[in-house]
Amino acid sequence: MDEQIFFIISIGFGALVIILFGLDIYHLARGPKEEKSVLSLKFSEKFMSELEKLISQDIKIAILEINQKVINEAIEYYKKQMAIFSQEAENKMANWDQINKKEILKFSNIYSQAEDLILQKAKSKTDELGKGLDEKIDRICQSVTKTINQEIAQTEKNIEDYKKEKLKGVDQKIYQIIGEVAKKTIGKAIDLSSHEQLVMEALEKAKKEKIF
Repeated sequence: MDEQIFFIISIGFGALVIILFGLDIYHLARGPKEEKSVLSLKFSEKFMSELEKLISQDIKIAILEINQKVINEAIEYYKKQMAIFSQEAENKMANWDQINKKEILKFSNIYSQAEDLILQKAKSKTDELGKGLDEKIDRICQSVTKTINQEIAQTEKNIEDYKKEKLKGVDQKIYQIIGEVAKKTIGKAIDLSSHEQLVMEALEKAKKEKIF
């Protein structure tokens, strides 16, 4: 697509140069000698004006198309990696105690690679259009980076919330188990403070031994 755009622009420039140059020669050949220098200067100024307008218009169009293409590629890559990560996270949730900072780091690395890829592709286009696009490309990458960081933070929060909720359920089960064991062992329910102390000791021991 980009090659076609620049090919069309090149043809347009070539045609414009030939037409204006031909008109210049034609009028110079037919006009009086004393008007040749003035006429030549007149057509040269017109040529530069038209050429400047055409270059400006075509470059603006090319920039818009390239920016849109870069954004679309970023969005598609982002969606694809999000789907992969979501599936992996869902599988990991079945064994929640294995989810840790390594998963978040992996997620961060994936999008860091995506950002680098987008930046490389975008900057390769600037060599064809000339100078002045680096700041625009950097703004695009900063926007992508901001979105990635927000998604990472939200994912980490969701994982921590899930862990807390899961651990809360485990603690409740331990309380129930200790209470039932105490009733069977002692023959009656123990008082609240002794019950809490016994439960906390059992809970800490279970966590250290990685029973839960």
